[in-house]
Amino acid sequence: MLNTSKQIKNITAESFEKYGVILDFTPDFEGSFEILVREPEKPWRMAVYRPTDRVCSFLENHPDSLESFEPQRGVSLLIVAVNDSPNDYEVFVLDKPVCLYKGIWHNSIALTDDVLIRVNENLEVECEFHHFDKNLEIQCVSV
Repeated sequence: MLNTSKQIKNITAESFEKYGVILDFTPDFEGSFEILVREPEKPWRMAVYRPTDRVCSFLENHPDSLESFEPQRGVSLLIVAVNDSPNDYEVFVLDKPVCLYKGIWHNSIALTDDVLIRVNENLEVECEFHHFDKNLEIQCVSV
């Protein structure tokens, strides 16, 4: 059974660690240039992505590619799940750049009209899809 009621979380190193890394200097780093992610096996491509959907009907993953999501403008949510449990997803406000590990299920939902996300991934990307029985929708509730 798909749990469709999820709390939206903030991205922190701890809350996001099973999905990927935050693209920011690590704590106590004092230099001016720090390499955070390396992909020696395959070349990458850079792109921009404009999510417009206000619902999510599926997740996708790339078994052989890391993928960054770097918010440029607007507000969106990032939905992620580990490879063997796509229905056990978590939802994050995409307010800082992140790089997903290979095989992480993901999708996004736009919360504002003008969202732009920079994406970096392998030049050639294999895609797998997991479709939900019911669309995921954002609802505001008081707590």
